Amino acid sequence: MKRIAVMLLATVLLCFSACSTGKSLPVLVQSPLSLCGTQDGVEAFLAENNGYKGSGRPHSCRNITPDFVRDHSSFQVFKYEDTCDSFLLWQDKILPLGTGFGGLGVTSMALADLNEDGEYELYFTYSFGSGIHRSMLGGFDPSEERVLQPEEVCWNDDTVLTAGEHGELLMSKAEITEYTDSTSLTATPLEPLYRVDWQDGDAALSPLTGSQSELEGSPR
Repeated sequence: MKRIAVMLLATVLLCFSACSTGKSLPVLVQSPLSLCGTQDGVEAFLAENNGYKGSGRPHSCRNITPDFVRDHSSFQVFKYEDTCDSFLLWQDKILPLGTGFGGLGVTSMALADLNEDGEYELYFTYSFGSGIHRSMLGGFDPSEERVLQPEEVCWNDDTVLTAGEHGELLMSKAEITEYTDSTSLTATPLEPLYRVDWQDGDAALSPLTGSQSELEGSPR
């Protein structure tokens, strides 16, 4: 009987170990917070993105993938400088990342394993808005091959992704301090506004205590 009990306990522990992902991967963010567009892989991307219906001119396309994203994932991000339209190239798929009309498009990126499946998701901030400037969070979950898009809107601010003192992923208010074009810019993070969480199978924003920015609601 004792041997059977030991075997059952071992089976339970083995199942727990196999089914649990354990601690998630560490959050990785840009430092410094800069976009530095290059021509790396642009020709191949344009050949794959031949169904693009936007007004972005091919010669304005740049690869804005940060080194840390390239080193720790298979994600590549491309952006048309003249329209701010941004796209993810992953495996054989091309997916739009937010929108850039009237704004800057993608302004920062981060890698995080918020769903704790042992694989990085790509997260990004982007801005848009003709007349009323706004910023939002987006993401891509490779395990389900889907774009993550929380509904919350940050009005009248640019934002970037930063890491908190405990390694959590934060969405922070930012100032664009250097700007050549939408594929070559530097942002300075200011006040942390929201913690990026994983809730009910999707990315979500949790306001930080004392945050002065507005989610949803009316623009200021």
